[in-house]
Amino acid sequence: MYKKHSYFLSLLSLLALLILPFSCQKELESPEVKLKPITYYPVETGIENVYQITRIHIDAEVNVFDTVEWLLKETIGEVLDSTSEYKRYQLNRFINTATGQWEKIQEWQLLKYDNCINRVEDNIEIITLSNPIKEGTQWDRNLYNTSEPAFSTIKEIEPLKEDSLGRNSLRVVWEEDENLIKKVFKEERYINHLGLYEITSIDVELNIDPDVDWTEKIQKGDIFYQKRINILN
Repeated sequence: MYKKHSYFLSLLSLLALLILPFSCQKELESPEVKLKPITYYPVETGIENVYQITRIHIDAEVNVFDTVEWLLKETIGEVLDSTSEYKRYQLNRFINTATGQWEKIQEWQLLKYDNCINRVEDNIEIITLSNPIKEGTQWDRNLYNTSEPAFSTIKEIEPLKEDSLGRNSLRVVWEEDENLIKKVFKEERYINHLGLYEITSIDVELNIDPDVDWTEKIQKGDIFYQKRINILN
């Protein structure tokens, strides 16, 4: 089910490029069009997405540099309940086994409100996308759970380079903290009318060397990358 590789440095270089701002000219949605979260995160029974997962674990002190990859499939199931405010959908999650079969590992939930889309992960409800859909919008993603406030921000809305149809993508930054000895970063990217495209999560300790890129001075930590592979449907 898993494949271990030694090419983590090239993956780190790729991730470093992915979290830099894009230099291409932005083609923002028309300001007269009032977009809703479902524009970038469609939630309907039967929607299915497949992702390539890459997880890198590093512990340089003991010479551990492990890369593990697998496939994840998410399928939106039936409506579990419905009120005047929201519809609650089942979100089934599967991994691809060594035999090529899909094995169900989790049942999460999606809540579709008019002004936000919430994801319930292991019984914790998180606001993943919220109105208004424009750069600079910020919200407390923990508003519906008991955790401390934690704010997500829409950073960019721009054409997705990998999409030949030129659809816009929306980048939501969850966390961004970097200094000489650590780097913590998480973001999610959504495609117009297609939904979640990729997740990047970095939590690493660094050695103190201001003249070296962070990808070359990781001492310990984990990097997680999830990218959708069925982008064209």
